[in-house]
Amino acid sequence: MPDQGPGVLVLITDVNEDHVQTLLCTGDGDVATETDAELPPRLTGCPYRVLVHGDLAGSIMRARLLRSQGRIDPALVPRIVVRGRGLDFNSRDLGRGTPIVSESDPRWEMKTKRLKQLRTVKARANELGLKISSLSGGSGSAVTR
Repeated sequence: MPDQGPGVLVLITDVNEDHVQTLLCTGDGDVATETDAELPPRLTGCPYRVLVHGDLAGSIMRARLLRSQGRIDPALVPRIVVRGRGLDFNSRDLGRGTPIVSESDPRWEMKTKRLKQLRTVKARANELGLKISSLSGGSGSAVTR
């Protein structure tokens, strides 16, 4: 089944048997937020600066992955994930954007477009073999494999 839309660049943060956890990457310049990491070519092997959108994560089926366009030191990946969760308040070596404080910030629209871009390749729960239970009054919910 071919994906809908253009290809996307992602940073693989975790590898599972049939899918990977990823963060969306783009070549967007000067639009970083506080949850993003800006990686220069010397850290990625890509010919351009890569912006890792720490707040745009998703599961992607391994079968959908194509060849690698670059590589970063595996020790940086957990730091980038922590940044994306909004838990890195001090490090500057991964670049540092400013928070989006309202929808009038032009980066809000850019993030929305990037989320739609990531959705074109994200795996659906049924593709990952997950059973989803909903939360209803009095009973718990679970996501199980």
